[in-house]
Amino acid sequence: DSVEVLKGPSAVLFGRGSTGGAINQVSKAPLLAPLDSVTAVLGSNQLYRATADLDTPIGAASAARLNMMGEASRVAERDDVRNRRWGIAPALAFGLGEKDSLVVNYLHQQQDDVPDVGVPFVDGAPAPVPRNAFFGLASNRTTANDDIFTARVRHDFSEELSLADTFRY
Repeated sequence: DSVEVLKGPSAVLFGRGSTGGAINQVSKAPLLAPLDSVTAVLGSNQLYRATADLDTPIGAASAARLNMMGEASRVAERDDVRNRRWGIAPALAFGLGEKDSLVVNYLHQQQDDVPDVGVPFVDGAPAPVPRNAFFGLASNRTTANDDIFTARVRHDFSEELSLADTFRY
């Protein structure tokens, strides 16, 4: 839904491991208003990307949301380089707009890329080789297979005061 970037020392908020700053990714949460959004992008270098953001109310104070994406692409004139990734993120919310609420979501994403290691330097300048020359190994891969489950419970004491707890596995 959004990305928040905090620059500089932020240990007061996030602990001692974040002395250079912190990035907070805010996931899309279910809403009580229906939402249907699908996009498809085609581009040069064999770029294919599709996304879907679907939200539906399932009760007076409950909703379900589903986000999906898939992408495949290459790099111009770099025949051995490729990027492939996809992900799915379903979420359920109960008690929306009420004093007590629960939001549970799951994220699965996979990535399988052949990285572009670039062109080597010789005497401080790029080597005089064709742009499509590949200097990586056939076995070079950047892969990820992530599964993240999150549950957040919240109680609103008033408009100004609430208590929330988040569990993540």
